[in-house]
Amino acid sequence: YLCFLNRENQVDDKKIFIDGSGSNRFEVTARALPLISLDQLSHDLYQIAVVDFQQSREDEAIIKLRNIINANPKYYDAYESLGVIYGRQERFQEAVDVMHELESINSKSVMAQTNLSMFYMKLGEIDKAEAHKSNATVNQFSAFGDIAQEKRIKEEKEKQKASEIKRREEMFKQVLKIDP
Repeated sequence: YLCFLNRENQVDDKKIFIDGSGSNRFEVTARALPLISLDQLSHDLYQIAVVDFQQSREDEAIIKLRNIINANPKYYDAYESLGVIYGRQERFQEAVDVMHELESINSKSVMAQTNLSMFYMKLGEIDKAEAHKSNATVNQFSAFGDIAQEKRIKEEKEKQKASEIKRREEMFKQVLKIDP
C-alpha cells in the first residue's frame, strides 16, 4: 500500500499498526521511495536479459543490458554480457568498445582483458591481443594476491578477537577471586 504518513512516522523500517474495518489490525513497515534500490532493479533486469540471451533473443537482451548500463553505469555484469553477445554476433569492434568501458570501471578485471584479447585476435590485431592476454594473466595473479591478503587480515582479526575474549575472561576471573 502507498500512503502519506505524518513526519514522525516517515522513518525507514518503522513498524506501524493500522486499524482496519471492524477489528482488523495489521502491521506495515514504512519505506521511503524508491521502494527498490537501483542495484536490485539492475540485478533483476540483468536476470531477465540473461534469459533472453539463453533463449536466443539476443537483440532483446542487448536492449535490456544497454538500459541497465544507462541507469547504473557501474553494473559490471551488464558490460561483460553485452560484450560477449556482441562477440557472438561478430560485432567485434563494438565488443571491444564495451570491454574498454568495463576496463575503465574495473582496471583489474580479468574477464575484460581476456575478452579484449579474444576480440582483438578476431580483428587481426595480434599485438593488442597479446598485450591484453598478458594483462589478464597479471590481473589474475593480482586477484590471487588480494584474496590471500584478505584471508590474512581476516585471520588476524579472529586472533585479536580471541585474544580480547581471553583477556576479558582473565579479568572476570580476577574479579571473582576478589569478590566471589
